[in-house]
Amino acid sequence: MKILYAGHFTSGNSGRSMKDALARIDGVDIDEFDLDNYLPRGRSFKTRLAYKLLRPWQMAELRRLLIQQAKYVQPDAIITTKGSSIDAETIRKLQRDVAPVFNRWPDPSPHAFGPVLKDAVGVYDAVFSTKRHHPSIWQSEYGYRNRCYHVPHGYCSDLHAYDTAPDETQMDFDVVAIASGRPQYYELIKDFHAALGGRKIRVALGGSRWEDYPGGLPDGFENIGERFGRAYTDCLRRGRIVLAPVMTGVMVNGQMKRGDEVTARTYQCAAARVFFIHTRTKEAQELYDEHSEVPMYSDGRELADKVLHFLDRPDERRSFALAAHRRGVPAFSHDARAAEIHQLMRSIIAGEA
Repeated sequence: MKILYAGHFTSGNSGRSMKDALARIDGVDIDEFDLDNYLPRGRSFKTRLAYKLLRPWQMAELRRLLIQQAKYVQPDAIITTKGSSIDAETIRKLQRDVAPVFNRWPDPSPHAFGPVLKDAVGVYDAVFSTKRHHPSIWQSEYGYRNRCYHVPHGYCSDLHAYDTAPDETQMDFDVVAIASGRPQYYELIKDFHAALGGRKIRVALGGSRWEDYPGGLPDGFENIGERFGRAYTDCLRRGRIVLAPVMTGVMVNGQMKRGDEVTARTYQCAAARVFFIHTRTKEAQELYDEHSEVPMYSDGRELADKVLHFLDRPDERRSFALAAHRRGVPAFSHDARAAEIHQLMRSIIAGEA
């Protein structure tokens, strides 16, 4: 089966990991279209502004060259992760002239990213969503008539999986959390810090937008910036405790909608063999035993109580981390997810699904 994968392929990106996992399947031949070649990211205000002005021309060029490459490669299937830069018209041209087009959807709502992506998602031959509730509301809430299948997030074997436990002597932080800063997380950190009751701990907060934390981070809380690829996993293993928060609600057109119950972190932390505390959700509780594998919290007070309990109990932390690792490896790998997606694409193309 020949597949053209259009995605962002920087180290640590889930699109790259999924592409590589598909390429390891016997009988699969992968060609790639790297969106980063056409849509560079700006870090400073000036470069972001320049790219914003250029974006319409960049988008038009990207879409034209994607169609051109697809016609040259003549794949059996085309797949992208999220597809933010691919509009409905481009998808229809690819379907008409080349092959079925599929989407690996990673986010809570396909309506949260503007009208172009909202319309495009409904045109794909099928969407493989990481959200297990999506298939049941795909038509009733989103109004889509194409097919949606649940294929969960996973971890990358090359980046996230470790066979050995982290070295306690190399742990620089009491708590590590790598997740983009946002209002729900700012509130969690505020409540968590208050509930510590003056106990001094060292906390590393990684990801974007932590510089926007209202009033500045509390003493002992450090913004360590973004971490990608292996550096992301290595940073997790530098914490005695890893915090795995999820956004349980997402704002869509001024209304709060259902958000995440699990994220990629839910699987990556187990693979990395770190001890982590996860937001308590029904899906997380079905994945892990919170009394022997992954402790969970419902608010900042409970999070603080569990952090203080486990900080001085390294043997308990190692036991939990090993149990979660055994639960998730290799079952939650991108190789396992890729095998499921590959079979679904084969069945859909053959008219069996």
